[in-house]
Amino acid sequence: MIWVVVVEAWAAELDGLCERVGGRFGRAEPRRRVREYVSGLVAGLDRKNGWTLAERAGERSPDGMQRLLCRADWDVDGVRDDVRDFVVGRLGGSGCCADRG
Repeated sequence: MIWVVVVEAWAAELDGLCERVGGRFGRAEPRRRVREYVSGLVAGLDRKNGWTLAERAGERSPDGMQRLLCRADWDVDGVRDDVRDFVVGRLGGSGCCADRG
């Protein structure tokens, strides 16, 4: 029961982060894929590469994940800023290493 609560809390935080950065992506497909990508990065995969992240997301090849990183239209600096603000908001602003601009 406790693991269910932990997993649900992680999923809610991931949803919140993806909602926060979602506007930085020009299309719905990259918004969906970024959630799968980040979810794969924090998952307990033995190896994290384009193939394993794509397989975890239910895709047949890493093409979509590679497209997200290399060719998709998104505001890289804006996503960086959003992620930093998200982390600082969760870990606390004062004295946090992420709070140092």
